This record gives sequence, C-alpha cells and structure tokens, in this order.
Amino acid sequence: MRFHRVPDRPGPGYNSTRTISGARLPPSAEAVPSTASGARVSRRRFLQRGSAAAAGLVLTVRARAAEGSGAAVQPANERIGVGVIGLGAMGRGHLRRLAGDPGVEVVAVCDVDRERREQGRHTVAEMYAAAGRPAACTACNDFREVLARPDVDAVVIATPDHWHAFQSIEAARARTSIARSRFR
Repeated sequence: MRFHRVPDRPGPGYNSTRTISGARLPPSAEAVPSTASGARVSRRRFLQRGSAAAAGLVLTVRARAAEGSGAAVQPANERIGVGVIGLGAMGRGHLRRLAGDPGVEVVAVCDVDRERREQGRHTVAEMYAAAGRPAACTACNDFREVLARPDVDAVVIATPDHWHAFQSIEAARARTSIARSRFR
C-alpha cells in the first residue's frame, strides 16, 4: 500500500474525494454541514456551536441538580467518605474540589511531608467551618492508615507515577474505590 500526502487546504493537487490511502470516500462522507437556510458551515463554526450547546446543557443539568438538593449538607449515609493520598499540586486541587462538594466528606488526608499533610487538614477544616459542616479530617503519614479506616469509601491518589500502581493495588485489596491523578 502506498500513501501520499493530501494537502490540508485546497490548492494544486487537492482532491477532496480521496483519503490518504487513495481510496474513494462514500458520497455521504463528502457532505458539508449546513444551516436551515442551506448555507455552508465551516468545521470550526460547527465545533464552536456544538461545544457551546454541550456546555450549556451541562450547566443546566448541574443547576437543576443543585436546586433539587437544596445545596444543603446531605445526611452521613448519603455522603461518600473520601481519603486524599498525596497533597502536591494536583492533590491540593482535588482536595479543595472534594471539600467543597456537599455529597462528599473528606475524612483523611495523607502525605509524607508533614507541612503538606497539616496544610491539607487545615484546608478541609476551614472549608467545612465556612460551610457549617463538622470537620473530622485526619492527617496520616502512611497511605495504609487511610485504607484501613472504615469510613473511607474511596481514595484519590495524586502521588508521583512510581507510587500509583502500588497504592492502587493496595486500595483494591482494601475494597476501596479508586480515583488516580496523573500529569500525562
């Protein structure tokens, strides 16, 4: 099979009915989206409009969910107990997001660095105090302490890559739900 270059933009040698391998496209694939008036719509404009519509739908669903729940603190049996393992740049972001969610209760934070660990516990206490929620967040040095807690339903692992697999395996053995954070 021989491949040849198909130019990105119309010009000499441009053939819109062929693919890179030279095979002909079906007629339906050659169709260009159009408006109700029959005007052609560029790919960029189509994606912009589609993205805006999807974003509007997501915001509407979230707003209706917040109205239905009254955005109040949910009972303890309806909240998910979460432990955050690793409080670097990614972990702190996840921690703030989780602590602000009324359906989640951050019950433990873990990091090998004492300052990060205490800062994480302090962040949860501050956010819960501002929301009028009781704060019972524990700071742990070893991630296995977090996994051993009976009130931890899920863990967010935001540690360096070489720890991800080991901590995920241990969390699975502890029958805990796992969310991992990676830079790549």
